[in-house]
Amino acid sequence: MSIKSLMQFPNKLTVPTVTEWISQRRQNVRPWTTFCSTSRFKTPATIPRLTRRLVKNIEYFQSNYLFVFIGLVIFCLLTSPLLLIVVAASLGAFYIVSLKNEERKIQFLGKELSLLQQYLIVGVFSIPLFVWAGAQAAVFWVIGASVLTISLHAAFYNIESLLSPEEEFDLVMQQCDFKSGLTGRGKMYSMCIRLIKQSNALRAAAKLSSSVLLCAQPKSWQLCHKGKSNVFNFTKRMCSSSATQPQIEESEDEEAVAAAAENENVGTRKVIYYSPAEIYENPSLLTLITGGDPEAEKTLRILCLEHDVFRQSGREVPDSLSVESWKDLLQMSSVHKRTKFYRFLFIKSCIKAKEKEKRKRKSEEYLAYLEQKKEDADTVSGHLKYGLMNNGIFLRIYESTITEYNNYRLIRCMEMQEQKLFIDCGFEQNMSQLEISSFSKQLMIAFRDNRTHDRPFDLHLCNARSEDRTLQDMLKSMPTLFNKTFPLNITEKNYTDVVPKKNIVYLTPHCREVMDEFDHDANYIIGGIVDRSNQEPLSLAKAKKEGLRMAKLPLDQYLNWGQSGSKSLTINQVACAEKEVKD
Repeated sequence: MSIKSLMQFPNKLTVPTVTEWISQRRQNVRPWTTFCSTSRFKTPATIPRLTRRLVKNIEYFQSNYLFVFIGLVIFCLLTSPLLLIVVAASLGAFYIVSLKNEERKIQFLGKELSLLQQYLIVGVFSIPLFVWAGAQAAVFWVIGASVLTISLHAAFYNIESLLSPEEEFDLVMQQCDFKSGLTGRGKMYSMCIRLIKQSNALRAAAKLSSSVLLCAQPKSWQLCHKGKSNVFNFTKRMCSSSATQPQIEESEDEEAVAAAAENENVGTRKVIYYSPAEIYENPSLLTLITGGDPEAEKTLRILCLEHDVFRQSGREVPDSLSVESWKDLLQMSSVHKRTKFYRFLFIKSCIKAKEKEKRKRKSEEYLAYLEQKKEDADTVSGHLKYGLMNNGIFLRIYESTITEYNNYRLIRCMEMQEQKLFIDCGFEQNMSQLEISSFSKQLMIAFRDNRTHDRPFDLHLCNARSEDRTLQDMLKSMPTLFNKTFPLNITEKNYTDVVPKKNIVYLTPHCREVMDEFDHDANYIIGGIVDRSNQEPLSLAKAKKEGLRMAKLPLDQYLNWGQSGSKSLTINQVACAEKEVKD
């Protein structure tokens, strides 16, 4: 339903027609409990997001807004008795004229007046009565109150948390340029999408998405318009045949999926990426990503089609995604979150492409340097040449040697029972996928900075399970993370099971106690949470529940934060501050 259909009033205002029109509007009314749910009201973050929210809410709640307007009109009439009397008198006059017209036609100056002309005469004579009753003020009040009420509701109602993937996808289609710019292409695309949804034909969706989106390009519109009926016939054939054709899983596909799963779990850097078309054509991949859940598979197919639409409409989306990225998309409930995630992956892929090109260029320069060096050696002989990669009195120190030295320093710290520093990894369920990714990076930076210190902490990751997303992300960059010789303590136990509770101090920015002095006998705990979206004091609540001492860093005493800016520090920054105070 669109705003245009909402404004299509009946041509003949008879009682049955008006009743039918009102009943049709009532059928399209969304549940009033959902419409008035205060828990879904949220301030939009940016102006573009506010604009998108206004359009979505007006499109979704248009029948509700119509009845809000009618309710304000009724309220205005009930609170204005004089205006109510004038309205009743005018309607009575219209009714009497209609009855008189059925008995005999009214003539004026020898000419017969039609019913419309009689209504017009009654309306003209009613205008002074409406002005006398103050109708102009009532009209402005109703319009102003309606615009204000509807605008506030549409601006602050978080429609993204309400829409299902199918409804949200429909709204995305309505906002695309090829649907609003050319009516023919928009109708054809809508019909194709409707056929795909009704038939649940996966292969038709995969093949049709590229062909229909090709029609969205201006240059190919004329060619596509000529073969429009062929496209529809092809779609219907695919939709009808997909219900009877069995899905054939080839052994090669299963081997590829098994290899992909292995690459994701062993901690190697090799990650296989899949495009939406490959996801559509491979049932084994659908099972790998969704775990065999039919509802998740349906959502994944819609997301694949959405990805293709975004790419064809010029948005910043990567050509293919990894299995983990597809799983992350399934957890995102709104188009706005997925758009930001697509843009993040797109920028990341561009950076990787530039780095690959840079490595290739450096490799070519190095080969050219070796060739030039060989030519110089052939021309000049009998003399020693000093410099980098030539003769010298210093041995080259490789990065692996530095890494072994730093790891030895950490192992010596563990053997000498140095002071422990705990990071609580038990908040993963309270973080989004992007926050978990950021948390894993902060842990790796904290580990790197700690082992380069002269007197490092004995670092412990508590409440950490090997299957957690945080450790899996770290495993991709640190393949030997779970080796016994790796100098990092990872345990599923709680910190209270490792050290006595009386020696524990939980660092949380939400408490009142300020850490004025560093206690060398205490074991400090850093709450491992990235709270960009969830600002609840989770670390404070956990420390109180376990009966632990709490403290916060004296940031206000040493730093001037100004009027704005968050006082939340990253995990590696807190660990670095602890090391500096310790020395």
